[in-house]
Amino acid sequence: MNILAICGSLRARSLNAAVLRAAREVAPGHWSVAMEAGLSGLPYFDAELEKEALPQVVAEFRGRVGAADGLLIDELTRAELRKVLASLDEAVRDANAQA
Repeated sequence: MNILAICGSLRARSLNAAVLRAAREVAPGHWSVAMEAGLSGLPYFDAELEKEALPQVVAEFRGRVGAADGLLIDELTRAELRKVLASLDEAVRDANAQA
């Protein structure tokens, strides 16, 4: 089971990031919990960008989300939540279009 842990805090000593790291430590042996490090680089959703070429950072994030069996999400600000939700929505839409 591959889990992608997403924390919106950029603080090195964030308590919520510590909780996600602890989840990685206590996960069952057959689980892999990877911490998402690229959240701060995600742009806000812009449909105009989608018409040209998907920004590489977005494509890579979607790839990691698509490869995960589950997501563990903690401490997102409203702005970060909008970025993540837009990317997740697009990832799901892309997956459905390919199915």
